[in-house]
Amino acid sequence: MNVPFLSYDQLKAEAAQVLLQSSYASRFPVAIELIVERDFKMDVVPIRGLQTAFNIDAFILVPEESLDRRFGIAVQRIKAEGLNPAEFPDECLDSIATGLGKQFEVSRDVVLNRLNNKHEDFLTRLR
Repeated sequence: MNVPFLSYDQLKAEAAQVLLQSSYASRFPVAIELIVERDFKMDVVPIRGLQTAFNIDAFILVPEESLDRRFGIAVQRIKAEGLNPAEFPDECLDSIATGLGKQFEVSRDVVLNRLNNKHEDFLTRLR
């Protein structure tokens, strides 16, 4: 991932802009998770042990559209190889999650958690 470096002043200015534009910023305390999830269409994924190990509670996973698009590409690749995901959905979902985890630099389990907790049932898309 190519993430730009922002100085403290740049980050502070960006944060102020986000708060001005968000309908969730008027609440106190500021609902950062709502802003990230609803305004930016990203998921905040809590991970057990992060607080102890790194002094953070969660991390932000990729935007929903990117995950959705890459999931669709992965399903098409499996089908192009002559496999039928409808016959082995669990195995295919596990394989897809492993591949997506590598792409997004997160564990397979984090991707599986994300896929299984979304409103859309990703298993039905394997058929």
